[in-house]
Amino acid sequence: MNKRANLYLNLFGFVFFILAFIFFILTMRIEGMNKTIYILRNITFLLTFATGSLFILTEILLFMLLKNNYRALYIFYFIAEVVIASLLNIKFMFSFIIVFIVLKMVKDMYRINYVDKIYRPRVFNKYCKMFNIKIKDYPKSKRKSISLRRKDTLLNNKELKTRV
Repeated sequence: MNKRANLYLNLFGFVFFILAFIFFILTMRIEGMNKTIYILRNITFLLTFATGSLFILTEILLFMLLKNNYRALYIFYFIAEVVIASLLNIKFMFSFIIVFIVLKMVKDMYRINYVDKIYRPRVFNKYCKMFNIKIKDYPKSKRKSISLRRKDTLLNNKELKTRV
């Protein structure tokens, strides 16, 4: 998978995740008001639904691109995330939001750092060709070779002889 595309997908997923929570809280606050404006309530509900759907779609796409052994690890991580959020929410009300945000950031950082190990590049390329998406990867830097003027050799594991 392309590193730039992975970064964009994880960034968009995180932004949609945060926006879904914000719109969800706004929807709940508007529902609790005595004089609720019908249009405002529907707009916030639709924004919550749209951002939540976009977050879920990016997660499904990234899940489809994972290698099989990392899919199992992802499912285990998701279950652990829900259990930790539930247990902390019992102790501290509304702490699940913070737990989900922190664990989502950890997951996204892992995905960004280990993009070459966890994703199948052929599947991503197939989807890019199918939908005619072109995202260039970051340019690869060339390493400069260091030329030595002197050659050092080790003689009898004791002496170091330098030739010019």
